[in-house]
Amino acid sequence: MFVPAVAENRLAQETSSYLKGAAHQPVDWYPWGEDAFRKAKELDRPVILDVGASWCHWCHVIDRESYEDPELAKVINENFVAVKVDRDERPDIDARYQQAVGALTNHGGWPLTAFLTPDGKVFYGGTYFPPKDTHGQPSFRRVLQTVADHYRKSKAEAIRDAEALHQSLAEERGVLAAQGTMNEASLKAAFDALRGAFDPVNGGFGSAPKFPHAGTVEFLMARYHRTREDGYRNVFVLHDVQGYEHNEIAEIMGCSIGNSKSQLHKARMRLRELLQETERDRARQVRQAAKTESAGTN
Repeated sequence: MFVPAVAENRLAQETSSYLKGAAHQPVDWYPWGEDAFRKAKELDRPVILDVGASWCHWCHVIDRESYEDPELAKVINENFVAVKVDRDERPDIDARYQQAVGALTNHGGWPLTAFLTPDGKVFYGGTYFPPKDTHGQPSFRRVLQTVADHYRKSKAEAIRDAEALHQSLAEERGVLAAQGTMNEASLKAAFDALRGAFDPVNGGFGSAPKFPHAGTVEFLMARYHRTREDGYRNVFVLHDVQGYEHNEIAEIMGCSIGNSKSQLHKARMRLRELLQETERDRARQVRQAAKTESAGTN
């Protein structure tokens, strides 16, 4: 059977490999930004927010089962403004909406599926939804239709619920912000936690599957350039960078500091400098070891 080619959507212009992977889906995706929410207000539609990552198995499952289904994509395109976010590129957005969906459902994780008012406030959400009703869980199509009907018929109630949740979480975040401050001890503790999760044999953090996280990479790079502590360079360069294509790492770093070509170029240059410095250090260590061995035999 002939299947017509699907034109690229807006995600084709993004730097994130995860977002680019959805560029040919029939869903009319927007990246996170003002354009999406402006469109939602213009059309008076709710926003469906999908947050995932390249390392997330169920994110790829829901892509394959649902977002690549032309019929389900039609339901989304006719009733919502769809926004897709790379969790590793925007951990701040992920954290905010994980908190909101968790408060509603007592569940969180990836993929995160949140339904927002046009001003970005959550009124319903969940994680993975199956393509068919199964084990007491409604199908994604049923969820989409129910949410769209609720917003259309009871919009005032949806907005009121979203505002109440937003205010409650804002008060909670205010308390936490007042309690916590960023200082040298906090930064050191963050590095110690990363070092504890680091795999010294295969590189990466935690267990497989391992994909470099933009925020982690940028933190280690910035920390090393400020402190020049060997531990930072060894963790990042000796094991992580050499396990990936250098260009891919540079693109990930570019995502964490911005999307322009000049920013990506800066990321590549910073990576190149760090690699060159590491190689010089290795050469010095080899020469020093050779001198020590030679002195010991004389």
